[in-house]
Amino acid sequence: MEKPVAEADLIFGGSLENPTDGSALLLFQANSAAAVEAFAENDPYVKHGIVVNWRVRKWDVVVGSGARI
Repeated sequence: MEKPVAEADLIFGGSLENPTDGSALLLFQANSAAAVEAFAENDPYVKHGIVVNWRVRKWDVVVGSGARI
């Protein structure tokens, strides 16, 4: 069963630098991209046009806690 957006596991988020160009990265732990997409679509920054471009991409952890061996 898909988690509600309110219970999405946002691990961390922050801006990217060098160059500081308004880019940011948010890392979620989720069973599918749908929960993360719903989070983004309901984010106030997206809804009010502050964030105009975003995308969801899968990231496979290969080193560290939770890595797939």
